[in-house]
Amino acid sequence: GIKTILGQTGPWNGSDALAIILGLSDARGSVSGRFTGAKLWSFFAYPDPPDFVVDQLAAVWVSSGRSIREMLRAIFTSPEFYAPHARGTWVRSPVEYSVASVRMLEAKSDFASPAASLAGMGQSLFDPSDAKGWDWGLSWMNTGTLFNRSTFTNTMASNRGQNGTHFDPNAVLLGKDASTADKVVDAVADRLNVSSAAPSVRQAWIDYMNTNDAGQRTPWTDTAGNVDKKVRGLVHLMLTSPAFQFA
Repeated sequence: GIKTILGQTGPWNGSDALAIILGLSDARGSVSGRFTGAKLWSFFAYPDPPDFVVDQLAAVWVSSGRSIREMLRAIFTSPEFYAPHARGTWVRSPVEYSVASVRMLEAKSDFASPAASLAGMGQSLFDPSDAKGWDWGLSWMNTGTLFNRSTFTNTMASNRGQNGTHFDPNAVLLGKDASTADKVVDAVADRLNVSSAAPSVRQAWIDYMNTNDAGQRTPWTDTAGNVDKKVRGLVHLMLTSPAFQFA
């Protein structure tokens, strides 16, 4: 029968309805383009994008014949996407956290232990708890899921074998000046992209490197034993820091 959709009346079928919705425009241009652009930007960059970003993406939506591919291309090539305020705003999901930990350390992994750890972190792979999917953002963060993130990275950092997920702490420092604790901390922080951590956090990492197991201050020395023990511990501290939870 006759239906009225967004002010247009006719014997519309499902395809007609979609065409009307997607074709809706106002003074700012395509409504569906702004909606889709804002959703994509919020997912890949940061929430609540400014109007100029949304309008640019809506224009791409229209000019490309509503191509998601071209909208993503516009997002990933936008200067705003790489602006300083766009960094550290996205909470890594368990999958992103696990993959980033392995890749940034150039670790070797059969991905069995990372995959097995995901449920405890709150994300069973390809199996959200309901049809709407995961809530994302800070919903990943609670005492239980953070504990499981820490357990996963501790298992990786302490694995000195050749099975499962493991990395070489010597390779982490390869080509870097490891003569002082400060320099080791900065080298590892740069590799893991946590150099933006608060000065107090950086100092805590340095203090850890300059402290022995008895809690006594012992200045770091670049020995095989220290690299094997302290660098592994430092990696675990950095991977469980707030700075690494965000991207």
